[in-house]
Amino acid sequence: MLCESVMTQSPTVLIVDDDPYGLSFFRSSLKLSGFRVVTALSAREAQERVTEMGPDSFDAILTDFRMPELTGLDLLTWIRGKDPTLGTVLITAQGEKDLIKRSLSEGACDFLEKPVTHEVLRDTLKKAVTQTGRMRKFESDQVELRDVGQMDRTLNTYIEESLSRQVEVYYRPLHEIGGDFFSAVSLGERRFGLLVGDVTGHDLQAGFLSVYLNGLVRGINAAGKPIEAAMELINRFLFEQRQKASAEKLSPSVAATTVTVDLDENALFVANNGFPPPLLVDETGFVRSTGFGGFPLGWSREQPDRTVRVDLGRTRCVLFHSDGLVEAAEELKINLFSLIYRLTSRKDKSAYFDFPAEDDILLINLKILPTLSNGVQTTLIPIVHESYTGDECENIDHLQSVWRRSIQFAINDDLGDRLYDLLICLREGMLNALLHGCEASPEKVAVLNMTFDPATSIIRVRIDDPGKGHTFDLAKRIAELERPEGHKLGLGIVQHLSDHFNIENKGASLVFDFHVKPDQDGN
Repeated sequence: MLCESVMTQSPTVLIVDDDPYGLSFFRSSLKLSGFRVVTALSAREAQERVTEMGPDSFDAILTDFRMPELTGLDLLTWIRGKDPTLGTVLITAQGEKDLIKRSLSEGACDFLEKPVTHEVLRDTLKKAVTQTGRMRKFESDQVELRDVGQMDRTLNTYIEESLSRQVEVYYRPLHEIGGDFFSAVSLGERRFGLLVGDVTGHDLQAGFLSVYLNGLVRGINAAGKPIEAAMELINRFLFEQRQKASAEKLSPSVAATTVTVDLDENALFVANNGFPPPLLVDETGFVRSTGFGGFPLGWSREQPDRTVRVDLGRTRCVLFHSDGLVEAAEELKINLFSLIYRLTSRKDKSAYFDFPAEDDILLINLKILPTLSNGVQTTLIPIVHESYTGDECENIDHLQSVWRRSIQFAINDDLGDRLYDLLICLREGMLNALLHGCEASPEKVAVLNMTFDPATSIIRVRIDDPGKGHTFDLAKRIAELERPEGHKLGLGIVQHLSDHFNIENKGASLVFDFHVKPDQDGN
C-alpha cells in the first residue's frame, strides 16, 4: 500500500551513469513505471544537479559504481553528507560483491548487479523511494519531538517570579518527553497552588498528554478558575477515553496531587489522587506524610472531594516526588532521602542526575520557613527516614547495608573510618528499639530519622519506639556500666562512640550525633 501511494505522486529519481546507452535504458524503464527522471553522466554532474535542485527534490538516486574521477561510492558518501535520508541504489558489475559491504555501510539502501531487468529495476527503486519517505518522516518526527520535549521541560521547570524563592524543581524525563508534569500558580499574595502529576506509561502518548495537561492547568488558572476545576475536567476526559478504549489497550490514567498553600492559615489543602504523598520536613529534619488519598484520575466518572487540611506547624519544606525517584532509590539500594539530599545539595546544577534511572524523575522542593530558629541557622536535612516493624530485627544486617550505602551516597566518604562507628551505633540503637520498644512484634513500629547539617557537618540520629520506656534512670544505669564489661550494654556502646548522646521519653527515644569532619582534637 505504501509503494502504491508513493507511485501515484510520481517520485523523482536521479540516475547517474557514464555509459549513455545504460543511462538511456534506465531512464526509459523508470519512466514507463511512473517515475520522473533526472539524469547525469558523471558523479560531478550529479553533484551539480543535487546542489542546483536541492537534495529534497529527489526521492531516490540510482548510480553506477564504475565511473571515472569519482566513483558511485564517492557520490554516495557526498550525498550522505547532504541528506542522509535519501535512499540510494548502487549498480555494480559481476564479481564486485566485495563492494556491497562498503556501500551498505555508507548508507546505500540496496545494490543491483548488471545486467538489470526492467522488473528488478522498478521494484528496487520503489523500495528506495519508500525508504526515503520513511526516513524523512522519521527525521521530521524527531524534530517535532525535540520541539515538544523542549516545551515539556520549559513547562515543568517554569516558576513564576513571585514563587521563584519558594519552589525548586528537579526534572529529568526518561525520553525526549516525560510523563511527569508540574505547575505552580499564584493565587494571591500569601496563597499559591501546585499540581504535580504522572501519566501512566512511558510512551509518546504519555509525554504528549503530560504537556497538554500542564498547559490546561495554566490556562484554567489564567481564566480565574481554581486548579480543582482542571482536575474535574481532566478526570472526565480520561474516564470517557477509558470507556472507549479496548480491554487490551486501556487509555492512560493520571496520578496527581493538587495543593493549595495558605501561609496566613499556615496550612496546606491537599487533594491526592494516587500520587506519592507530599512529605513535610520540620526544623529538626523530621519527616511526616500527608497520606495517599484516593485513586488516580480517570478511574471513575466522578472524583469525590478528598481535600484534607494539613497544618504546617514548624514545617520547613514540603517535598513532592514521582514514582521514578522511589524506583531509582530502590535500584541504588539506598534510602529515598539520601537521593533527595544528593539532588538538592549539589552546587553543580549539571550534576543533579549523575545516577541511572528507568523512569521519569520529578522532585519539587517547596520552602515554607526560612532556615532560622531563635536566630540560629538550622539546616537539618533528612538523609535517611524509615519506619521498621519489630520483626525487622531479623534483617538487621540488610538494614545496616542500606544505611551504609545511603550515608556514603549522600555525603560521600567524609566520615572516613568513623562511618563504621556510626553503623555500630545505628545497629545497637535500632536493635534496642526493635527488641525492647517494639518487643519484636510485627504490629509495632520504630522510626529512624537521620539528618545532616551541612553548616556544622553533624549527622544527627533519632530513633523512636512505641515502648513505655524505663522506670529507672537509664542514663545513670549506663554511666554505672561504663567499664570494659559494661560495654556489653548496647546503649553504652552508642554513648561511648558518638560525639553527643541523649535519651528522651525514659529511653523510648534515642538521639546521638556524629561530627563528619571533627577537628584535630577529635571534637
